[in-house]
Amino acid sequence: MTKLVAILGGGDWTDASVEHVVINDDVDLDEQKLLYDNWYKTVYHVQMSEWADGKVKKPEWFSFSEYLVKNEFARKANENDVVEFFDD
Repeated sequence: MTKLVAILGGGDWTDASVEHVVINDDVDLDEQKLLYDNWYKTVYHVQMSEWADGKVKKPEWFSFSEYLVKNEFARKANENDVVEFFDD
């Protein structure tokens, strides 16, 4: 079985984002977030420091939802999965 997940991002809500993905029920989002955070701290952050020093090419950054898709834990939701309605 799959479920639609809204990944709510942004350090504060002035630049918040919402990304919709479809995941299998057996995917543990808490575990995957820990792995993503570990990648950010131990790989991306280190490579960015090395890039700033001119030692390596600029590393690729990706969001948590992009990480899930890239590692085949999710797929991006499409118009058949979710309808967005703005109540302005």
